[in-house]
Amino acid sequence: MNHDDPVPTDAADGGRRRKPEQSPREPLLVPSRTAEAMLGISRTTLDKLVREGAIPCVRLGGSSNRAGRVLYSVAALEAFARGEGATK
Repeated sequence: MNHDDPVPTDAADGGRRRKPEQSPREPLLVPSRTAEAMLGISRTTLDKLVREGAIPCVRLGGSSNRAGRVLYSVAALEAFARGEGATK
């Protein structure tokens, strides 16, 4: 730790230390529309690739009469786009 750097404080808050600002992080999982856009494919093609096991997905929630949310790993989508096939 470099003690020469001043610790950020907020003068309006009595000089207490502030938490360092976090940089926005890229999501690990994205919804279907984002996955389609990333790959430049239609929903039908994305569904087909999932059924064939070429692209893995994560299914959240849902029940027998209600569809849950389907998310796709950004890393898996990028691997598929590079021609590396499905990753787990």
